[in-house]
Amino acid sequence: MCTKIFRFILTFILTFFFFHFRSAPSLALFGASAGIYFLYITDWKVTNTKIPIYGRKFDEMKRAAMIDKHGQKAVDDGTASDD
Repeated sequence: MCTKIFRFILTFILTFFFFHFRSAPSLALFGASAGIYFLYITDWKVTNTKIPIYGRKFDEMKRAAMIDKHGQKAVDDGTASDD
């Protein structure tokens, strides 16, 4: 299944490159959009924590997990450890 999707994406990119060879800005915009879409879909924590507004989601997820594990009072007091 994954190889079929990869083959489709590769064929699409090569076809796009072939027909728009003289249009470098369009190709650059397409590549940048594809890269941003890849980061959004995969939710890659290594890079997405650096995105200004979107990166806050990981801090909120970490805090929610600590509240589930230790309780609200321990997290607010700062006594909950980050096991």
